[in-house]
Formats: sequence, C-alpha cells, structure tokens
Amino acid sequence: MRISVIIPLKAGVVASLLATSAANGQSASPISGGLRTTIADINPGAPVAAAVPGEKADEAAAAGEAASPNPDAIVTGAIENQRATSTRVLPEAVIDTSDPPAFVAGNALRRTADDAPYAPLGIRAGSFLIFPEVSLGTGYTTNATDAPGGGDAGLAAIAPQVLIRSDWSRHEATLLLRGSQEVYSDGSDNAPEAEAIATLGLALADGWGADLRSSFRYGRDGLSDPDLPGGVDKAPDRYHFNNSAALSGTAGPGVFTFGVSADREAYDEAKSGGKSYDQRDRDNTLYGATLRAGYEVSEAFVPFVEAQLSNRLYDRKKDDNGIRRSSHGDGLRAGFAFDRGPVSSGEIAVGYLRDTFDDNALKSITAFAVDGSLTWSPGHLSTITADVSTAIDPTTRRNSSGSIVYDGRLEYAYAWRANVDLGANAAARYRRYQGIDQIDWTYQLGFDATWKINRYSEIAAGYVHEWRDSTKRSDNYASDTIRVDLRVYR
Repeated sequence: MRISVIIPLKAGVVASLLATSAANGQSASPISGGLRTTIADINPGAPVAAAVPGEKADEAAAAGEAASPNPDAIVTGAIENQRATSTRVLPEAVIDTSDPPAFVAGNALRRTADDAPYAPLGIRAGSFLIFPEVSLGTGYTTNATDAPGGGDAGLAAIAPQVLIRSDWSRHEATLLLRGSQEVYSDGSDNAPEAEAIATLGLALADGWGADLRSSFRYGRDGLSDPDLPGGVDKAPDRYHFNNSAALSGTAGPGVFTFGVSADREAYDEAKSGGKSYDQRDRDNTLYGATLRAGYEVSEAFVPFVEAQLSNRLYDRKKDDNGIRRSSHGDGLRAGFAFDRGPVSSGEIAVGYLRDTFDDNALKSITAFAVDGSLTWSPGHLSTITADVSTAIDPTTRRNSSGSIVYDGRLEYAYAWRANVDLGANAAARYRRYQGIDQIDWTYQLGFDATWKINRYSEIAAGYVHEWRDSTKRSDNYASDTIRVDLRVYR
C-alpha cells in the first residue's frame, strides 16, 4: 500500500481523454483525488457498460483507465467516477477573417473567445494528438512503508507520462505510457511504477461498437500485503498483464454488452535481510466473461441484469502449503443506470458473487454484492461523486480461501476559480477473510488543491491521513502524508 503515483500527472485529463472508449467501470477506487492510491486501484473500468471479472482489490488503476477487468478479484462493475476536469483539446485562438479588414472600415481582425484557457493543447502529429507531461514532487510522511512499524521520512518523486490520442472522426485509439519513482530519506524501499495502456474503440453499424484494450503494469507490493510472510523488509515486484474486448449496442429498446478478458499476474521474490521468499505460488491467470442486458425505459433510465463467469488458473497446481488454489467464479446482479445530466448520473446494482475452489479443503466464498456510482452537480461549481463496490480477493494464506472486500468512496470538488480547484475525499475498505476470522478496516481522509498557472503548468498540493483497524492488532498502522507537485505538460 505504497504511494503508487502520488497525485498522478493530470489524472483528470488522462481519465477524460481515455474515457471516450469506455462506457462503464469496474469497482471504483475509493480515493481518486488524494495523494495516495493505497486503498485503491480496484481499477477504474470494465469494458463498455459491463464488468468483467478482474483486478485484485488492492491493485492500483491507474487514474482514469479505460475499461479494464480486475486481475485478481471478481468485481461486479461499479462505474468509476472521477472529479470532472476540463480536458478539451482546443486549437489556438482563431482569427476571424470572414470580413476582410479592407472592407470593414476601422475594424481590427476579431479574435474568438477561448472558453477553456487552461486546457492542454497537445502536439499534433498527423491525425494524432500527443500530450507529454512530467511531474516533480516533494513531501513528508509519518509512515514511509504504509505498514506497521514504518517510520517518518521526507520523500521526492518524479513521474513522466505521455498520452497519444487519435483525432479521427469515427473511431478512436489511445496509448498511455506512464512511469514514476519515489525515494525516501530514511532509506525505505523505493516505490517504482511503470504502465502502458492501449485502447481501440470501433464504431460499428446500427449503433453497435467494439472496445479493445491491452495493458501492462509493473509495481511493487506493499509491506502491508497480508499474503507476504512475516518479517519481510522488501516486498516483491509485481507484473500485471491484461487483454480485454467488449461488444455493445442496442436492438430496439434493448441495450446489450458482452465482454471477455484475460488477466495475468506474476511476482518476484520477497526478501528479509539476506533471505529470499519465493512468491511464484501466487502467479495466476484469470479468464472472465460478462453479459449485460438492459431495457431502455427512457434515455434517462435503463434497468439491467448482468451475469459473469470466471476461471482462475494458478501456474502451480499446489501452493507452498500443498493446497490447490485454482477456482471457478460466477456472479449475478440486477440494477439500473440513470442519466439526468448535467445534474446527476450513475448506476446501482445488487446481487451475489461466488468462488468455488478445486481443493475440497477450501470452502466456497459467497458474498452479497452491492455496486454503484453517483455523480451529482448541485451547482455549476460543485461536483460530488460517490462509489461503492464489492470484490472477492484470492489469497495464499493458510486456512483461508480468500477475502470479501467492500469499498466505498466519497469525493467533493469545487471550482473556486477558473484555474483553481479544491477537493476533499473520504474512503473506507472492509475486508473479511474466510476461514481465519480476521476483519480489516482501512480508512482514508484527504484534501487537495490545484492551481493551473497556464496551459502548460500547474501546482498541486494535498494531505492524506490513512489508518487500519484490524482484529489482528499487529496489522494496525497509521500514516499522514503531505505533498506538493509541480506538473508541466503540453
């Protein structure tokens, strides 16, 4: 639970630019506007209006990822809502020469008004727009490891990023490349990250569309990961690969989405002093399929039902405890989506999730699922977003089949000035392990402010307080982090 990409570079900009190729999200990240993504990254998105089983609840999403299934958890598809940020790519102010000045006595050339003077322009390259960014940050934290026993430290970070987006009239393609490195003054383990996301949205005939996505993510597990052996001082590196496809469209009043996905996760060794701990018994691939069918009562109200199936295969037939962890999952939920824009929009659904394991020593896990999201704009300057999601996380802990995870997030954004945004957020995660009677509550509270200096730079600052309250007292911790970033972009 380390800071993965602290105040991700123009996260709102990237989310908005990528979002055109995704219609619905996965389980929402409980914090999308703070300094950390520690309870987070239950990724941001499922393929177009459907949730495909996928990424582990602790995995971070990348800010604003387009449609992606969760790699390690069965997630029932709550939409990821993020604080709105003006991201339109506008041309340079246009000179109106429709009336040549020679024929308009005394009139100078007229310049049109720019209604988004702080939006990044990007760099045009043929039919593509390129948005390069880099962020330099510094700050202080009272717990550099986000784990029990962590000490205070200063921190420094750099996070380069580039987004390439097509400027086509019908289809859309995006490529996001992002990296970050954080170092701590007390010598705590660094937190490197790298990510690549490619999406392709195809507009087909008769209102149907297809969305393809492929991604790779590299990061480092947090020392608070319950699957790590006790006493580990260097968490393993983690690799996540994802490929997904979704087909969506309408037939009369019917609204349909069918999605498939394949997610792979692999781990390096964990270390404690000079001793290494093999983590390859956690390597697995998750295959999933989701079908959603809705009925458009009106443009503003669409009830739906959604079913999903999954199959998780571990590379090793048995883990280090001699248990076969491979499993089969299924889920069903019903709900409705609504859109009363620009005031409110979202969806809510309830149902169940279930995982059944190959080894009879592991009990099946069944969870009541509630997933939803709400975006509400009570005024032109304020936006409130709320998200709730449910997931089943696998584990390699002895005597446990896995955990049921509920996430909730509430965020408030206020456009104080045309170039100044203020925000506050709160998040909570409830995790209950089957078989070992352990319950973890993790909380976050934070606020942030962003000052857009011009089209090319901004300064962001924020504060996050995080703490865990567990029935296993040795897992409890608390941290406070303050952070300032300078972002430069084009």
